Formats: sequence, structure tokens, C-alpha cells
Amino acid sequence: MKAFKVNRNQQDYYRVDLPPRLFLDGKRRSVMAKTRREAIEKAEALIAKRKKGLNTDRAKATVAEFLTRFLDYYQTEGGVALRTWQDYRYHIETNIVPAIGALPLGELKPLQVDEWIRGLRERGLGDRTIEYAQSVLRRALQFAVEWEVIERNPAGARFRAAKRKRTVKPGGQRVRFLDPDETRRFLEATKGGAHEALYALAITTGMRPEEVYGLRWRDLDLDRRRLTVNQVVAKTRRKKLYDLRHTHASLLINEGVHPKRISERLGHSSIKLTMDTYGHLFDGADQESAAKMEKLFGPERKVVQIAVRKAS
Repeated sequence: MKAFKVNRNQQDYYRVDLPPRLFLDGKRRSVMAKTRREAIEKAEALIAKRKKGLNTDRAKATVAEFLTRFLDYYQTEGGVALRTWQDYRYHIETNIVPAIGALPLGELKPLQVDEWIRGLRERGLGDRTIEYAQSVLRRALQFAVEWEVIERNPAGARFRAAKRKRTVKPGGQRVRFLDPDETRRFLEATKGGAHEALYALAITTGMRPEEVYGLRWRDLDLDRRRLTVNQVVAKTRRKKLYDLRHTHASLLINEGVHPKRISERLGHSSIKLTMDTYGHLFDGADQESAAKMEKLFGPERKVVQIAVRKAS
């Protein structure tokens, strides 16, 4: 590989011409550096990436430009619910782009990701919000890897490390909710008030506050008794009126609705999220299962004996 000495703006550089066959358009490209060795090393690294199929031209785009492209693709081809896509857009526009959006995609390193995470903490964001933002960035950059734009996901290792370090804070509180009697008294107390409809809707549907705020008349089909969430209205992600959403979930659990159905109704991305949030409310269901087994097979002692015999 040859490096040619050139002069640009009264400065001496070394240039290495790259093979045109490595680029789809066949155009001539070259790399330059202040020393011969540095120019050759840069050329060798670029050629190695091209041979692996990496699109170095797209890697020159900023993180913000790539994330815009990712959102466009994810909205139509991602196979995710509207709410999930809106969450991704929120974190990209609010928590990611303002901090690292100007960086070239190909130059984003784990160090910049760590500094971005630290910046989120300094802003006072909660652990769950930061973890979600990390997940969005990791997912988007994984698309860049799969599209052969970058070689490695600079947010991948950071996400795994955050998952390992996450612990439950001492004195942490479980979700707050109203029991059926408290819910009836609450609805009675708010009857005739300015926010009566809002409270009733939040409790009976489990909608998020920002989803309720974004409702329009055209989103409501009275004949079919159907309401569709087409947009959200929220300036921040702070948890407001979420106690009523938790109340809705607890009432469904109290009525014996299957966790999968509850997950779908709440718009959770997975049943795991539902169980992580409300799993402690299913304790009674476990007792009910034990009671049914006892009714079928007798006391628990007999159930254990049956299991032992089967195992042997």
C-alpha cells in the first residue's frame, strides 16, 4: 500500500488512495494523515471495514440523523405498538439527541455513552427512566449494527452493566392503588366535579395520564363502545395520576383477569413488565391454586407424597 505526499493549505500530508471496487458507486476515495504510517493504518482499517460490509458513509451521519431514520423505519416495520413507538420517540427527542445527537455515529464510543448516562443522573432522572432511555439507545444502535453501518454496539455493554448494578433501594414503596371500596368512595366524592370524567376514565380503562390528556372526540366510537389512543399529550414523563392506573390493574387482578390480558390492556411491552410491577398482588392467586389442588388431591401432604412417588 502506497502513501503519497501532498500539500494542502501549506501543510504536508500523506494520502492513500482506496480501491474503488470497495464502494458501490465506484467513486475514488482516499484517506489523509500527517504521517505516512498513520495514513496507511487509517486506510487499512477502512478497507477492513468495507470488506466486512460496513457502510462507512452512513457512519459519518450524526447520531441524531440515524435515530431519525431509525424512528421512521421502526414506526412502519418495527412491529411495535403505537405507545411503544411514542415512548421511543420521546426518549430519543428528549433524553438522547440533546446530549449526543451531534456526534458522528461511527465515532460514538462507550465512553460517550457512559458520560451521557451520568448526565441523565445529574438531571435528576430516576433509575427506571434512565434504564428505559439506555434500552432505546441500545436497541436503535443494534439496528445500526445489523444494517452494517457500525461494527459494534457502543451501548450494549453499558446496558448489561446497568442491569447488573440495579438494586432495589431500601425502603422502596410498592405501587399505590385503591381497593374496590375505596375506589367507589373516590368516584362518589368526585362526582359532579370538573375532573369527574377524567378520573372515571382513568380508573375504568387503566389509561396513562398522557393518553387521557391526548384524547379527542374523534378517538371515541360511542356506537361500538370503543376508545382508541392515537396520540399522547405530556411535557414530562413524571408520574401523575398513575395511582388510578395502578388501581385499574389491581381491580382486574382482584376479579381474576389473566395477567396476559391485563398486560395487553395496559399496553405493556411484555407480560414480564406487568408481573414485575404487580406480581405481589397475585399472592392470593397462589393460595387459590393451592386450595384447588387440595380439593382435587387432599391435603398438601398427600400432594407431596404423590409427587415423590412420581419422581421415584
